[in-house]
Amino acid sequence: MVVRDEGQIMPADEAGLLQRRVIEKSKTTYRIVSKNVSEYHFIVPFNLSEEDLVEVGQIFSINDGGLTYLARVLNIEHSSNYDGHWDTTIKGTDFFDTDQIFNRVIAEPLGCVNKEGKFKKARTLPTKFSPVARAERQQFHFLSQVMGDIEIGFLRNGTRLVEEIPVALHSEAMDHHMGVFATTGMGKSNFMKVFAASCMRLSVRGESKFGLLIVDPHGEYLKGKGQIKGLSHLRKYRDGLACY
Repeated sequence: MVVRDEGQIMPADEAGLLQRRVIEKSKTTYRIVSKNVSEYHFIVPFNLSEEDLVEVGQIFSINDGGLTYLARVLNIEHSSNYDGHWDTTIKGTDFFDTDQIFNRVIAEPLGCVNKEGKFKKARTLPTKFSPVARAERQQFHFLSQVMGDIEIGFLRNGTRLVEEIPVALHSEAMDHHMGVFATTGMGKSNFMKVFAASCMRLSVRGESKFGLLIVDPHGEYLKGKGQIKGLSHLRKYRDGLACY
């Protein structure tokens, strides 16, 4: 039992409710709420500004003690603390508490970074209510330690490019079977053109470790199309290209 200030006695569980900690809005109001080692859930306000909107593909960081978990957004859902069809009434608009309505963000874990800046696979999950924030440039610096020599672009965080972090494949991995899969218009040809251009650059530098053969019946890669230029327009690396 617990004694109130005025001398009245109340149950201990009621006292616990009065002493509950309230998480105030600060730099981030995002908190991990569930789910397991293969899927993280956190909630965000349903009425974020355009600048703060959460996007599919965006990378977030979760700080938990000495580890920083990185997770990529897979899906975003409408959610609330209300039950049933509370949101399907026709009449009335002020029938809900905005603090009870939110968007649930579903993210896949990419791994975690320790205090020494070493990246590793996450074999556990962040503590519940761990703070979640958008990953910033400095949290991606560890990637420079694992990138290869064939540059194919820059890291994308949602719709934003992190131009300080180039993405590059390893030449040593080219003797494995590889595939580039995507629906029409998603950038397969552009990816391969950038890949080929990077190989041309390595060849000119004398750093190439393999040969690349492109079967190009329509001239898409060599000449380009319309305003989009092809590999033949890369005069600086022209010596790394041979046409048959």
